[in-house]
Amino acid sequence: MTSPEIEKLRVQELNLLDQFLSVRRQRKELLYRERCEKELQAQQQHAQDGNHGGSPPTIPQSQGMGKDKSWRELTAAERTAAAQIGYDEASWEMGDTPAACEKSWAKLSANERNAATTLGYTEQDWAAELAQPVPGPKASGVSPPVPMPAVRPAATPSPTPAPAGMQKKESGASSLAPVPAAQPAPAGRPSTTAAREVSPTPAPAVMKLGKDKVWQDLTGAERTAAGQIGYDEAMWDAGETPAACEKHWAKLSASERNAATTLGYTEQEWDAELGPR
Repeated sequence: MTSPEIEKLRVQELNLLDQFLSVRRQRKELLYRERCEKELQAQQQHAQDGNHGGSPPTIPQSQGMGKDKSWRELTAAERTAAAQIGYDEASWEMGDTPAACEKSWAKLSANERNAATTLGYTEQDWAAELAQPVPGPKASGVSPPVPMPAVRPAATPSPTPAPAGMQKKESGASSLAPVPAAQPAPAGRPSTTAAREVSPTPAPAVMKLGKDKVWQDLTGAERTAAGQIGYDEAMWDAGETPAACEKHWAKLSASERNAATTLGYTEQEWDAELGPR
């Protein structure tokens, strides 16, 4: 696959993520407006009933779990729980992700687990959202962006050696093409602006996939995925092979497949590194 094709896929992926975040913001705005309209109607009804000696109406309460509400709809207990995880009103409404949301359930503190439970999370829900790098609380009724297929950069005449992690015994260590000199990309997004002094049309920077990184460079979600396959930091950097890496894709469990996908593997790449059946 050529560099323009890789860049095209990256741009499509970013566009899908932007569309998803835009839909989430629109949904929260609609929920907020609906809530305001209900309160206004209740106040108007209260004023009318007051003229006739009626009792004040009850403002309808929002239904559903805290993680699916806008900040205004959260109860006091849910707001406190959100704050214990690291949210405030602005970060909640914008879908920004606090540091606690990058940790697996097992690494959460007791207070953070209790807070997540108050917001409606189970251990399975938390792990499922952690495996998909979507910021902020989950918005119900909105499908996450379609993940783009993992793309391994094309080989060059002088490739740099791949990190020790994810090297299978049957096929040996894989290699990774060097990233072109360009402005470093912010976390979670590849750079789309190349260094101007290199050439008028420099090649776009390509973000490394998890399977091609050293342990220190892995994101929280990628480290969790590596742990689900059977790696720890020492094994990853030493190139040791856990039991899951001896199995073909069809024999992996659902969680192992999801973990491999998070690290950048496709079924074809996984089985190719494993060798013939």
